[in-house]
Amino acid sequence: MSDQAMLSSKFVNGQKGCIHFQEVGRGDPVVLIHGGGAGAFGYSNYRKNIGPLSERNRVIVMDLPGFGKSAPRPAPDGIFKLIQPR
Repeated sequence: MSDQAMLSSKFVNGQKGCIHFQEVGRGDPVVLIHGGGAGAFGYSNYRKNIGPLSERNRVIVMDLPGFGKSAPRPAPDGIFKLIQPR
């Protein structure tokens, strides 16, 4: 079984689509947010960090909209416009 298969995979449904995230560990939360290069998604960017961080923390690895298993979102003004508080 791969390390990725050992992570708990979950989805959050919101008004603008579905976001995928994985979590492992216990303790204070650490949220890992990946970059935006080709083929980027949470696990691919942090696979070497998840294990060590999860030894003392609850690690949450998210896939931004349009990456990994998260649903795409139209973002004519860029992704940061979508996540900034209104």
